Amino acid sequence: MSAPAGEEPEEPDLTALLDLVLQLVMFFLAVARIDNEMRDQSVVLPQASIARSLTKDYNKIVIVNLFPAPPEEGQPAPDPNARVGKVKYSVFEGYGVREYGSEIEVKNALKGKIEADQKATSKADWDAGKGRSLIVLRAHKSCNFKQVFRVMNAAREVGYLDIQLRAYVAGVQPR
Repeated sequence: MSAPAGEEPEEPDLTALLDLVLQLVMFFLAVARIDNEMRDQSVVLPQASIARSLTKDYNKIVIVNLFPAPPEEGQPAPDPNARVGKVKYSVFEGYGVREYGSEIEVKNALKGKIEADQKATSKADWDAGKGRSLIVLRAHKSCNFKQVFRVMNAAREVGYLDIQLRAYVAGVQPR
């Protein structure tokens, strides 16, 4: 359609388009932030020689990170390659993260999570082994196996069947 003679054509209203673009930018920034938070950068994974991908599709994943506790005030920083005595834990589920100071606290958190999984799953599926979250255990390379085993054992005690360990494989982006 052309404008009448002597009048300038109206400019299109781009407010709705700009609003949509800004909402998309905010969405992608939020998603990128959540993805980066789930990969706790303080957890330096040990190097593995081989790896394999997930064998099943999981829609519920709980990530448990083990990393050295920071030194107390006035204490020197520990050698990053030395085995650690004190460990801190962080548990990522959905979009939230919580930090814990002991295996008992992690066990109680996992117990609450498996109870929520059971409530959200039908009895037939639960009895068939479906509906439980996958536990992904990421341990810092300076954590010893005893510390990792305690968390694995706690997850098994509360009823988790699938527990996966994560390690860094040279040439593959860690997840």
